[in-house]
Amino acid sequence: MASRGFFRLEDVMGAARDRWPSVIMALTSAGSEHFGRGHGPCPGCGGKDRFRFDDKAGDGTFICSQGGGGTLSGNGLTLLQHITGWDFKRSIEELGSYLLSEDQRVRYAGQSVAGGDRRETPSADLPAEPKSDNVEVPAYDEGKLRAFVSHVGRFGRDDLRALSPIKDLGKVPACDFFDALYADDEKVLVFDNYYSQGDYLYWVGKANSYRLSQERGVKAVKSPLVNTGKNGVWYLCNPVSGQWEPKEQRTVWKHVPRGHHGPPHVQTVPGEWSRRHWPCVTSWRYAVLESDTAPEDLWIKALYKLPLPIVAIYSSAGKSLHALLRIDAGSKLEWDLCMRGKNDGVKGRSASLIHAVCPLGGDPNALTGVRLTRLPNAFREGSMNAERKWQRYQQPRLQELVYLNPVPLSRKVPWKSLEMGGAR
Repeated sequence: MASRGFFRLEDVMGAARDRWPSVIMALTSAGSEHFGRGHGPCPGCGGKDRFRFDDKAGDGTFICSQGGGGTLSGNGLTLLQHITGWDFKRSIEELGSYLLSEDQRVRYAGQSVAGGDRRETPSADLPAEPKSDNVEVPAYDEGKLRAFVSHVGRFGRDDLRALSPIKDLGKVPACDFFDALYADDEKVLVFDNYYSQGDYLYWVGKANSYRLSQERGVKAVKSPLVNTGKNGVWYLCNPVSGQWEPKEQRTVWKHVPRGHHGPPHVQTVPGEWSRRHWPCVTSWRYAVLESDTAPEDLWIKALYKLPLPIVAIYSSAGKSLHALLRIDAGSKLEWDLCMRGKNDGVKGRSASLIHAVCPLGGDPNALTGVRLTRLPNAFREGSMNAERKWQRYQQPRLQELVYLNPVPLSRKVPWKSLEMGGAR
C-alpha cells in the first residue's frame, strides 16, 4: 500500500451503498443498459443475457452465469473486480479515491481524521523501509527533443512505411504479425480488456488461438483472435508460458482483535496467481517505447534517429505511436539492466535506455518486460473522456501498422537507427 495510507473497507462500502450503478459507470466502461432489473448483457465477461443486477439493500449485488463458465455473484465490489480485473487492494483504492476525501485515509501511525481513534503501532516494531531500486527518471524536455531531431527534415508515417522492408502493412493480420516476431511453439497473450489476465492466447507456428477464462482450472477453447475492442486490443510484448504462476509472497503486520492485548505479528501472505507477470515470461526479447507527451511529428523523427533495434511501429488509434524494440536479454536481470542501469550500491549507476529516451518524451512506465502494447491492425471502438465516461467513436479507429522489420530470431539485430540503415 502507498505510504500515504489506505481506505477502510467499511468506509468505502458505506459511501458506495445505493450508488453502485453510477460509481461503476464512472470507474469503468459499463453503461446504464447493464443495470436494469431483468436479465441482460454482462459488463464483465461479455455475455449477452446471463447477467442480472438486483442491487439488494443497495449493496450492488448481481448474478452472472458466465455462459457455462460457472456462476459468479456478489456485491458491487465483486462486480467492479469482475469488470476491471483489479485485485481487492486496487479496487478499494479506486473506490476510496473516487468516493472519499484524503482525510478519510487510515494513516500507518493508526489515525485518520474521519475514522476516530485507532490502535497505534510502535515504530520500533516495524521493519526497516526497504531501499528503493527505482531509477530517478529524467523529465521530458521538448527543447532537447527539438534539438535532437533538428537536422531531420520533413518525416512522417508515410516515410516510415516507405522504409519498412514489409509492404502492404494494412494486410498483415495478427497471426502473421506474431509468426514473424516470435519463435515456433512460443505463446502470446492477447487482451481486449486491459486489466484482465489475458483474454486470448496465440500459439505461434500452430495457427491456433484460444479464448481464455479469467478463473484458474477452466479449460481454454479454440477461438479466432479478437480484432476489435471497446478500448482497443493489446498483446503482451514478450512470449509467455500461458500458465498461471504465483506472484511473490509478501508479509503483512497483523494486530490482535480489538479488545485483546498483545503485540502485532508478521504473517506471510501467499502471492496471487497471474498469467501476465514476470515468472510467466519465457523469453525477454522485446521492450516497448511509446510517448503520450511528445508531438507526433517530433516523436517519429526521434524514432527515426535513435540508434535502437526497432522491429515494428504502430499506432494506438489515439495520440501515440508504439515502437517494439528487439532486446534479446538472457534474463529479467539483464533486461532490467538494459532498461534502468545498475542498482544503487552495485558499482554505481550505468547508462540505460530510460536515460536515453525519457528526456525525448519516452514513457518510463512502458519500459517493463510485461508491458501490454497495441495489437497492429486491430480496431479501437472508443475511449474514456475527461469525466472517465466511455465514449464511442463515430467509427472504429485502426491501430495502424506503419513499419515492420521481422529480423530472423537466429540473427542479432544491430543497434542502428533507421536513419543509419537499420531497416536494411
